[in-house]
Amino acid sequence: MVQLMNQTKPERQWTAYQSSIGQMGGLFKVNFSNFFQCDGKVCSEQREYFQEAPKDTLKDSYKYKVLYNLEGNSFSGRYYRFLKSKCLVFMQNLFREWHEDRLIPWVHYVPISLGMEELPETVRYLLKDPEGQRIASRIAKESRDWARWILRPVDLSAALLWILLEYDRILQDDRGPLKRDIFSG
Repeated sequence: MVQLMNQTKPERQWTAYQSSIGQMGGLFKVNFSNFFQCDGKVCSEQREYFQEAPKDTLKDSYKYKVLYNLEGNSFSGRYYRFLKSKCLVFMQNLFREWHEDRLIPWVHYVPISLGMEELPETVRYLLKDPEGQRIASRIAKESRDWARWILRPVDLSAALLWILLEYDRILQDDRGPLKRDIFSG
């Protein structure tokens, strides 16, 4: 059972009610497409139990209204691609990244806690409620606009140059602050 919320009219008060994930089945598509970091027998048992599914192609993933970004052993390599899409991005953060202060929850993405208690109601609200649909559309547009503005190849090249210069500086025996005029020799 999951707890969902219903807004009464005309008071617009929110009241909780119980539902089941089965009743929300049309809102979720969850598959396991890869099993690794396990021994042969354990991987085989997991494949059988979870019914391994084929991996969605990049093109297929953009057919969905919501893309869920879940970090695993490290950062997610899909996150920026998701932000550039027309989809609403749900993000479950485990690691700190350079963009953390630049991407704003509920403006550029929908934050999801590690326990995911809020996930069923958040999905229902953003996909089924008219007000939620407007919010979802706005968030998807904001994330796409941000990604197109900030994740340009020229900016990423400049960031890489800065990192390499800083790396060179910390490897020097006589390291001091990074010189502002880096091209003067």
